[in-house]
Amino acid sequence: MSSAPNVRKIRVTDPAPPPVEVTAGGRVPPSDLDAEAAVLSAILLDVHAIDRVQCVLEPQHFYADANRQIYEAAVDLKGSGSPIDIVTVSSYLRTKQRLQQVGGSPYLAQLSDATPAVAHVEAHARVVRDKWRVRQLITRCQRFATEGYDDVGAVGDWIAGAASTLEELIDPRERQEPSLRKLSDIVTPAIDRAELRRIGQERPIPVPFPQYSEILQGGFWPGVHSVVAGTGVGKSTIMFQTATHAAQAGVPVLYVGLELSELQVALRAIAEASGTSWSGMYTGRCAPADIERARAALPALEGLPFYVEFGSAHGWAPSNLVARAEQIRRQHPTGPLLVVLDFLQLVGAEAAEYGRTADLREKIAKAAYSGVHVANQFGAAVVLISSAARDKYALLAGDMKAAGITTRNVPGRVDSVRTILNPDALIGVGKESGEIEYAAESQTVLVRWPAPLENGEKALICAVPKLRYGAPSWVAMSFWKRFEELPFRSLDEMPEVTGRGRPTTASTELEQRILDTVRRQPELATKSAVARGTTGTKGDLLAAFDRLVAAGKILETEHGFVVCEEPNR
Repeated sequence: MSSAPNVRKIRVTDPAPPPVEVTAGGRVPPSDLDAEAAVLSAILLDVHAIDRVQCVLEPQHFYADANRQIYEAAVDLKGSGSPIDIVTVSSYLRTKQRLQQVGGSPYLAQLSDATPAVAHVEAHARVVRDKWRVRQLITRCQRFATEGYDDVGAVGDWIAGAASTLEELIDPRERQEPSLRKLSDIVTPAIDRAELRRIGQERPIPVPFPQYSEILQGGFWPGVHSVVAGTGVGKSTIMFQTATHAAQAGVPVLYVGLELSELQVALRAIAEASGTSWSGMYTGRCAPADIERARAALPALEGLPFYVEFGSAHGWAPSNLVARAEQIRRQHPTGPLLVVLDFLQLVGAEAAEYGRTADLREKIAKAAYSGVHVANQFGAAVVLISSAARDKYALLAGDMKAAGITTRNVPGRVDSVRTILNPDALIGVGKESGEIEYAAESQTVLVRWPAPLENGEKALICAVPKLRYGAPSWVAMSFWKRFEELPFRSLDEMPEVTGRGRPTTASTELEQRILDTVRRQPELATKSAVARGTTGTKGDLLAAFDRLVAAGKILETEHGFVVCEEPNR
C-alpha cells in the first residue's frame, strides 16, 4: 500500500475497520486504507474538507466498510445542515446502531487525533476513487470471463456492451483533450470541397424523384435527415425505393430494417427490380408470370452495394449503427454513403445498461447521436425514419391549413412557387423524436391527401418543412405499389374532396382503425366481426371496410383477412 503524506499510518492492531474480503487465490483487492483514513481525518477536523471531496468521492468508493459508513454519515450530516466532527458523527452512528460496526469511539478518536492532511485531501480522495475503479475493473472483467463460457447471444452486442461498461470507468478528465483548432485551419479545405461539389466530383445521394431532388438541392447531402409519417402512409416504401435507386447508382447503402423481416426486405427489393407486387408475392396472391418476372430480375440485384441489417431478439442497440457503417467504409473507403434506420421507435437499449429500463426518448436520443457520429465520421447521409405521434395524426391525415402548404407567386417567375407558410407545424411531429427533427439537416413529412386520384391510387404531399441549406417546399406524389411524383404545382390541382364518395379525414381515421383491428386479429372471419372489434358506428365501419377491400388494402383468405401492407406502408 502507498503511504499518504501527513497522516499517521493506522496499524492493523488498532481498533480499525473489520477485516476485508480476500479474493480467490488469497489475493486482497487493491485498496489504500491510509488514503481513506486521511480523507476521513480531514473531514472530521476541517469544516470545508467535505466540500472539496464530495464531487470526487461517493460512499461506495471506500474499500473498508467502516470507512464507508463514516463517510456516509458525514455526507448525511452535511445534507441536513449539521456540523461534522467526532461528536456528531459518533452520535449519528450510535443512533443508526452502527457505531460498534466501525470500531467504536476509539477508531473515530484515532482518526481525529491523526495529523490532518487537509491541503492534500483532494489528492487522497482521488487515490481512494482510483482504487475503487481498479476493483470495479477486476470485478467486471471477472464477470465477463464467467459470461463468456456460456451462451452470450449476439456476440457483437455482448462485446459492445462489455466495452461500454468498461469505458464507464474512464474519468473524463483523463481523456486526451483534442487540440484547439483555428478557423483558418478549416476554411481552405472547405473551399476545396465547395469546388469539388461545383464541378460534380462530390455529389449527394441521388433520389429517384426529380422534384423532390430539386427541393433537397440535388439529393441527401452528408448529415442526419429525418423522414416522418403516420402508420400506413408509406415511409418505409419511399426510403426503400430511394435506397435501391442509390445502390443502383453505385452508392453503398446500409438499410437497417428493425420492423421488416428478412423475407419482406428481400421481396421489396425484388419487386422494385421487377415491377411486381411484393405483398402479392408475400401473401401468395400473385400469378405465375409474376414469379417469372421476379426470377428474371435477380441478375439486376447481383453485385449491388446494398447491405441489410435486421433487429435481434435482444433489441438492436444504437452502437451497432456505428460498427456497421465502419465495416462498410472499410470496403468502400471513398464516395457517398447512405444509411437508413427504419425505424427510430424500435431501437433497443445498449447491452451495458444491465436491465435498467431506458425510456423511448432516451433510446431514440442515443440512436440520433449514433447517426450524427456516423454522418460526421464517415461522411454519410443518415436517414432516420420516425413514426408520427398519435396526436399529430389529424394533421398528417390531410389537414393542410395548419402547415400552410400552398403556392405563391414570385416576381419575375412565370410559374408559382410551392411553399410551406408555417413549417413549424410539421416539425416535431415524430413520436418522441421532435428534438432530432429540429437538429436534422432536413426533415421530410408525408402528409396523406384526404381524397384518392381518379385511378384509385393514394395521393399525398411530400413536404420538406426544414432544409438547412434551402427553403421549405413540397411535392405531390401518388402511391400504390411504389411512389411516383405528380405534376401538380398547386393544391387546387389535387383531387377534389367533396365528402360524397370520397374519404374525409374522419373516414380515413375509421379505415385506419379497421386496418389496426385486422392486423391485431387476423382470425376474424367476417366484416361484421371486424366492425364489432373496432370503435365506431357499425354502418360507417362497414362502409369503410368495403372501401378498403375495393382498394385492395384488405385481402380475404381462407383463414380470415390480411392487410395488404404495400399500399399501407
